[in-house]
Amino acid sequence: MISVRVAIIDYGVGNILNIKRAFNALSISAEITSSPKYIADATHILLPGVGAFGAGLEGLDKHNLNDTIQNESKKGKPILGICLGMQLLLNKSYEFGEWQGLGLIPGDVVPLKSSTDNPVKIPQVGWNSIHTESSNDSFILKNSDQNEDNFYYFNHSFQVQTQKEYCVSTCSYGSNTFAAIIQKDNVIGYQFHPELSGDDGLSLLNRFIKYLA
Repeated sequence: MISVRVAIIDYGVGNILNIKRAFNALSISAEITSSPKYIADATHILLPGVGAFGAGLEGLDKHNLNDTIQNESKKGKPILGICLGMQLLLNKSYEFGEWQGLGLIPGDVVPLKSSTDNPVKIPQVGWNSIHTESSNDSFILKNSDQNEDNFYYFNHSFQVQTQKEYCVSTCSYGSNTFAAIIQKDNVIGYQFHPELSGDDGLSLLNRFIKYLA
């Protein structure tokens, strides 16, 4: 078994301290960093995020982290994006304009909608369940205790739309059905906050670590 070193990327946005506490609860070594070298030396990379897509891109640019993340992805290193961090993994976002993401997983970020027939408050803030796509055999949920009775904490105004082959699970909110967990090879995204989702969330963080360990 390898010695796990998680790099939690600090680019000016994100629920960073809670994520570190979550890894501490799992007895997993994790450091908050903006250092491209530390990120390159880590065994796992975590991209957190709370806030606007454009601000997230500016933070990554400020610390010259775009190339680091993309290069480490090409090497096959496990990368996990959470909430805004997941959205940044996609090709494009339409949040207050049009933005180019990291392009590690095909797909777009578009607004959540409230319909007349099924009105909901936006942003979605609170607990919701996820639905596993039966055609996807991702290790993230395969043979796990995660099921339709598990609830996770969401806080977002925009949603990810991606191809079915990259969608591990979906979430429904009003008339919206969107990707809750995505994966393409070594790159994974959780739209919800596993660090705020109790034991079920910790279990999903642990599964990300076991991708390589």
